[in-house]
Amino acid sequence: SLIVKRTMNALLRRFPDFIHPPAMLDINRSILQFQEMAGFPNVFGCIDGTHIKIVAPPGNDEDVYVNRKNVHSINVQIVCDARLRILDCVATSPGSFHDDRILRESAFWRAMEGEPRAVPQGLILGDSAYPIREWLMTPYAQPINRQQERFNVSHKSTRVTVERCIGVLKRRWHCLHTELDPHY
Repeated sequence: SLIVKRTMNALLRRFPDFIHPPAMLDINRSILQFQEMAGFPNVFGCIDGTHIKIVAPPGNDEDVYVNRKNVHSINVQIVCDARLRILDCVATSPGSFHDDRILRESAFWRAMEGEPRAVPQGLILGDSAYPIREWLMTPYAQPINRQQERFNVSHKSTRVTVERCIGVLKRRWHCLHTELDPHY
């Protein structure tokens, strides 16, 4: 646990060097790369959440960390671009928090909703856990025609990028598969 703590502290010191809003050139490149995947236009990022198991925290708020699978966890929100680079990350939410809530309480939400918008124009793709916004597209829950079905296929083929990003993170940092103790 001491090695994990030292590693995380080292990463957090360098966090701004690697995780930051993309430059305009990067945005345009990402839009083209996402469009090449499945023809989905104007997408510069994808969003999803993932649960990281933790040891039950001491105290009265222990139950807020229990997720829908009855496991203690932190629900981590990731926004990535087409090259699997992390554009935004929120790793402070208890496991019981829904993806929608984490997004609405995040700095990323404020940047996307602000006037003027702090992030360049473009779309983010998310799964059905997220709200539909001018800048956030989700799939049709019940497609009723061929166009909606094609939209969902294109959406899914593009949004899988963030799932790959999370998979790469968890393979690279094997400790994310085990139960972490954030209190050390």
